[in-house]
Amino acid sequence: MNALNRFVERLQDRRPELFSFVSMRSGRLVIGLTDPSADLTDILPRGLLDPDFVTAALSAEEAERITQATSMQLAEAGFEKVSVGLAPENGQLTFLAGDQVSELQAAIDSGQVDVDLPYEIQDGEIVVSGTLYGSAAYETDPSRCSSLCGGTTGFSVMSTESDATRYVTTAGHISNARARFNRNADASYASGGYVSLGSTIDLLSNGLDIQLASPTDSTNNPPGPYIWDGTQYVTIRGAIYPIGGILMCKFGRFTGPGCGLTKDPVRTWNNSAYGLTNIYMIEKPSSTSTYNWNREGDSGGPVWRGDWAAGWIHGRHKTDGHLFYTSTRDFRQSGLPYDLIVAP
Repeated sequence: MNALNRFVERLQDRRPELFSFVSMRSGRLVIGLTDPSADLTDILPRGLLDPDFVTAALSAEEAERITQATSMQLAEAGFEKVSVGLAPENGQLTFLAGDQVSELQAAIDSGQVDVDLPYEIQDGEIVVSGTLYGSAAYETDPSRCSSLCGGTTGFSVMSTESDATRYVTTAGHISNARARFNRNADASYASGGYVSLGSTIDLLSNGLDIQLASPTDSTNNPPGPYIWDGTQYVTIRGAIYPIGGILMCKFGRFTGPGCGLTKDPVRTWNNSAYGLTNIYMIEKPSSTSTYNWNREGDSGGPVWRGDWAAGWIHGRHKTDGHLFYTSTRDFRQSGLPYDLIVAP
């Protein structure tokens, strides 16, 4: 993953007009480029397994720009609750219109909403997995909190400025009231070791569904480079780019641990209700009910692969139950003065 992350970062930095997506297909690494014949000799890092380069309709940068512009159009036309996803591989838009399917189709047909790409309209919608009220924003012990309060503790981060303040995180869309987090790496959430949290820093206005809070006792209880997976703590050693067709795991305070395949082709989704234009999907396993895969109380929980951080739980597809998450990639590339705490 180190080599792949380096390659994607270099592509985005040096040739953003080329890079589109990354997927795993039949055991092969597939990288989508708007021009697969481009010379990438100066970008390919050592250690990257021989990838298959395929043609993509749009760069990731173009896809993000189109998604944002389409979201603005929808809001101006009275479709604020409609979410849109765009697959840069084939340039297809997917609208999650809820109960406004026929109205949206009419708006597109009349030109009120201008759509130049192939599209489909579904009756689904994105539902967030945390509540906006309650006295505990992210309580780690389920016995201390009803099903109507808060979310789940995610990754630890720190300031990149001179103060190097450490924070724990959850989803930005939930209540700002404070709860606790469990510092003990050798203890479960329910076994004690709680530390109170102080004031919050909300990143929703930056397009990230993330909220930061520092422990009231940071000296003796600094957040560390690990997450809880439902049974034990997992050490985090880096971050992973959104990749299609791979198994990702999640932990939510109410549904617990679980793993599912990331959507392939990769789509960049938005949730206009919260001003988010970069969220990604993990499919609900067919053997798991929506109730046991993602529900209220899970928001802000970690999404990861191995010891690589992938993101924070945002919500679910109301009809299909698929999980949406905010990517650590977007957090790290936001230009904000924070970064993940990772182990060597």
